[in-house]
Amino acid sequence: MIVEDELDIAHLFSLCLERFGFNTISFTEPLFALDHFKQCPGRYCLILVDMIMVNLNGLELAKEIRKYNSHVKILLITGDCKGDLLDSADFKRAQISE
Repeated sequence: MIVEDELDIAHLFSLCLERFGFNTISFTEPLFALDHFKQCPGRYCLILVDMIMVNLNGLELAKEIRKYNSHVKILLITGDCKGDLLDSADFKRAQISE
């Protein structure tokens, strides 16, 4: 699953992953992605999540996803990573995959 609020970037990630054999679904609205995930929390092995989005940022989405599946790999994507983000309590609670 790809959750990226910019359609062109979501499409690019989908193309790249599909070339490596992944089936993908993309969402540009994190709340829709969360609703979808709640319906099938065991379906995905990997979720790519943009950090900066409206309505729900990437860390908030990851923490919500963890309520339904503690094992799915979540990769946080951002072009604006502050040094203290990796040490924050929110980052640790979201269990972002390394």
